[in-house]
Amino acid sequence: MPNLIMFSQISNTANIYFDYNTAVVTNTVILTVTPVGVNAIHANEKMQLYPNPVHQTVQLKSSNAKPLGRIELFNSDGKLIDSKTISSATFDWQVESLPDGVYLFKEKIGRKNCETVVLCL
Repeated sequence: MPNLIMFSQISNTANIYFDYNTAVVTNTVILTVTPVGVNAIHANEKMQLYPNPVHQTVQLKSSNAKPLGRIELFNSDGKLIDSKTISSATFDWQVESLPDGVYLFKEKIGRKNCETVVLCL
């Protein structure tokens, strides 16, 4: 939806009725609108990913020309799918064997974790 403001929060609680009984009230759920894309990372330590969405190969690139280091790939359930230690500033990661979905690339920089979301189609 193009008119949603990034990082706004939408909350909802449902009242579910069964027959003529009183309503069962669900827990309140809060959805935060976040971007799916590139560069959702710390200001000085960026890893760029493109294209996004990706079909076969996603290119990882360090914006400060330093080696990428350890990169981990997680599925939308939080399961670690793959990890690599990359000693160059760019790397082509093959994703054509992955099922369609949303994946998280996590760059480990010392004690910091920088994360970028990518959509695989």
